[in-house]
Amino acid sequence: MSLPTPATPGFGLFRGRTACECLLAWLPVFEEELLRRGVIRESIDIFQLTGDAGPSEGVHSQGGAFDIVQRDPVTVAVARQMGADATWARTVGFSPQHAHGVLRECPHNAPARYQIAAVDDGFNGLGANGRGGTDNGPRPLSGRTWRQGIEWAKQQQEDDVTPEDIQRISDKAAAVLLARKITVTKPDGSAREIAVEQALREVWQRLAGA
Repeated sequence: MSLPTPATPGFGLFRGRTACECLLAWLPVFEEELLRRGVIRESIDIFQLTGDAGPSEGVHSQGGAFDIVQRDPVTVAVARQMGADATWARTVGFSPQHAHGVLRECPHNAPARYQIAAVDDGFNGLGANGRGGTDNGPRPLSGRTWRQGIEWAKQQQEDDVTPEDIQRISDKAAAVLLARKITVTKPDGSAREIAVEQALREVWQRLAGA
């Protein structure tokens, strides 16, 4: 089976590497969530997306699978929550060490799909049929598809707005409103332009002196 190229329907480039359209949509949101959590400073570091690296044994040959440098527990947990339950830190016996993951319900990931079945059954995706050992990643699994994972991550980012953020936004909006200029017409028909803040101050002074 030949490898897809960026010109293959349903594929494109992500930072110069061939990737299926599912990964093209998923990876930027995954990266944003890791940035939000302080796991990375700028971007994820990619070893392989769609490719034919020998040790991968064809798992990456069609799409929906990724290998990245980041392999800490938070990265693996976020990937699993985002619809890649079949994600593991590949450390012991792997060079280079990395995190390997497969998107759930990606139509391009046929060569890697057995690993999703493996993790669902509690195995680590290695060996015959992916059942070379017990799953050592964070559980319970999310069971989300990659599309549902994107929505989950976006919701986390929306929910991350703190009361302090809201207060800062309110203060800024109030400052903009108070600085806005309005035209005030006097009883004699003359008019002048003043800031809303000044107009409110003058009204208050009149009321206080009444």
